[in-house]
Amino acid sequence: MDPIKHVTIPLLFIFALKGELQLTEVFLVVLGSTTPDFDVFFEEHRSYFHSIFFLIPFIFAPFYSKSEYLWYFTYGLCFHFLLDLFSGVLPLFYPFKKLGIGIKIAGKIEIRSLPKIKIESKLSSAYPSKSKGEYIAFSSDSFILAVLTLILLLFKFFKP
Repeated sequence: MDPIKHVTIPLLFIFALKGELQLTEVFLVVLGSTTPDFDVFFEEHRSYFHSIFFLIPFIFAPFYSKSEYLWYFTYGLCFHFLLDLFSGVLPLFYPFKKLGIGIKIAGKIEIRSLPKIKIESKLSSAYPSKSKGEYIAFSSDSFILAVLTLILLLFKFFKP
């Protein structure tokens, strides 16, 4: 999944739940939802920063911190893991076990005499991909998602 989707999906979700956000909270969700992909600068993408060993300290840190802002970073981080689980694979125990797992779900609607909905799911596995010095920043569907999210943010923070 590209970084634009990693940012816009959790932002839209938290706006739907909370309604109002401060600019600092938006920044922390964005930072948390993109941080795992910084492992692209290392040897393998979806490696160290996509491991449960990276995630666990951030899950527990808000409980020990006096700042509520850490929750927003952790929210973005957890959302990244969830999205990657369904859009690829996560090597949860990297570097001890490099094989990652993912969940693929597909739905079909067959329209013949009566519509029939068929949902299929399967577990997938793969190893982290080698970084090649390039990274897909966005696709056409994530571009429109980003534009719509930006419009929402502009209306939220710069009300006429």
